[in-house]
Amino acid sequence: MKQIFLIPAMAGLLAVSACSESALRGKDAALIDSSPGVNTGRLTPEGEADFLLAYQYVRAADVTTNMPTSGGASYIGGMGADATGGVNGFMTGALDVTVHDLNNGSITGSVTEMAVYDDAGKKTRDFDGALSMTGAVTGNTLATNATGAIADGGGSSNVTVNMNGTFRSVDGPASGATGTVTGGGTGGTTFTLSDGKFYLVEN
Repeated sequence: MKQIFLIPAMAGLLAVSACSESALRGKDAALIDSSPGVNTGRLTPEGEADFLLAYQYVRAADVTTNMPTSGGASYIGGMGADATGGVNGFMTGALDVTVHDLNNGSITGSVTEMAVYDDAGKKTRDFDGALSMTGAVTGNTLATNATGAIADGGGSSNVTVNMNGTFRSVDGPASGATGTVTGGGTGGTTFTLSDGKFYLVEN
């Protein structure tokens, strides 16, 4: 897979010192290393500003109009949304997604490492646990539903996250995706997600 090179304007925005950890193997190290809070071994979005820079980069790629007619792909990425209720701030999570067939096939994956940040970008809450994702590809769009339990000091919360998006040609057809996120949690911490977004890059 080819290395992705940022356009100069975006590269200037993202120019920060790289993390000490090794870069993500084989894909988009320039993007991932651009965020000082991102663990380059696992792509963990840290804070609203970092998440939005990565989202905007992938969102700028052209929509894939001619989807591959066979084969699957694996992706990593992030989700972020405003959270209100038992937690208030910007909630992020790491995405690990497999599309089993890009020609109208099924999707599985997970949402992990969920956290909440305040308006200053400071982490205020960490959650343990993972959401299990299922979904499907229809043409050049994808729709997934992720459910499961996450926990912090407030106890365990049952969470649902819905993601609907469009494949984009970041580095070849369907090599990325962006879309919207809705959902929320009930139980130990009750919250609602709004104005949510997600991005994926092929791994």
